[in-house]
Amino acid sequence: MKKLYILFLLLAFASCIRIDYARRLADADSLLYVRPDSALTLLRSIPPDHLPSEEERMRHALLTVEAECRNRVPQRDDSLLQVAVDYFHRTDNERWEARGEYARGYVLYNYLKEGGKAVEAYHRAEELAQAVEDKRLLAHIYNGMAYIYQCEELNQQADSLYNMVEQMAIQLKDTVLWLESVKRQSIYLIGKGKSYYKEAEQKLLRNYEIASRYGNPIYQCSNALNLSLLYSYMRNGEQTLRFARKALELQQVDTTMLSTAILLTGEGFYKLGVYDSAVFYLSKVLASPQFNIRSSAYMRLSDIAEKQGDTQKALEYEKLRIRNEKLYQQQSQTTDIQLAEQGWKYAQKQ
Repeated sequence: MKKLYILFLLLAFASCIRIDYARRLADADSLLYVRPDSALTLLRSIPPDHLPSEEERMRHALLTVEAECRNRVPQRDDSLLQVAVDYFHRTDNERWEARGEYARGYVLYNYLKEGGKAVEAYHRAEELAQAVEDKRLLAHIYNGMAYIYQCEELNQQADSLYNMVEQMAIQLKDTVLWLESVKRQSIYLIGKGKSYYKEAEQKLLRNYEIASRYGNPIYQCSNALNLSLLYSYMRNGEQTLRFARKALELQQVDTTMLSTAILLTGEGFYKLGVYDSAVFYLSKVLASPQFNIRSSAYMRLSDIAEKQGDTQKALEYEKLRIRNEKLYQQQSQTTDIQLAEQGWKYAQKQ
């Protein structure tokens, strides 16, 4: 009888405990930029039908997509984001509508390869963020736009925005945003040539140190890859290999980052003249869906074959490199992006 009484008390106590899912949603939002993995775990633990209002369910949908993007989870479309954006537009919630458009811009460019639409979404997010004076969100929007310009080799626009984002990050005391903007500025400096390598190295080493103290493997891996790439251009095989291996230790999930780390490991061995190891790693990325990664691997494999006296194999690799280079160029979204910019400026004038 005593045992039954204790069991009854435990069941009664358990029934009184109610998980505050709305509070959990707010906690996930606060962790989104600093601990995206923890934010995604929290969001996935919330059953949407347990949230008390439609607005909170829409926020849950939006935050989940944002968290997945920050954890490199591929997105097949932007339909869920569009539903959320439409809802926040109907309810005159400009702050959350801005966040929805910002997330759409990221998904449209990085996963759906629709650069023109991505720029349009970012510009709508920019207008809304300015209207509600959300400076932090505005800085992230500019960071996303700058990344598009950088990828499409619109370097002047990218550099201007990155400098703006860095200053905003300092004012906001936002370490994550600062890390991202300085990292991307460093990539821009690398692209400008040898005379800027030292400046890029100083920025990236400082970034790597801060990212390591910060303890986030995604930021650590990203900076390690950029340092490995820089040292490859500087013809420093030991450092190229060191940071590529560090990136391999940190990243085993994101396919693009993993392929880049493997490619740079092969590059490090190539620079050191250890050709057997170089071929081993370079061959591992030939199945990568990224045309530019495959193209770089074929170029190095061709070089190695030529150095080893195998002219026929070197020629075959060179043909494959040229083919992949053309496929990569076909992916360019520069024209769509420039047209979207012109259309937006014309609409603003009107």
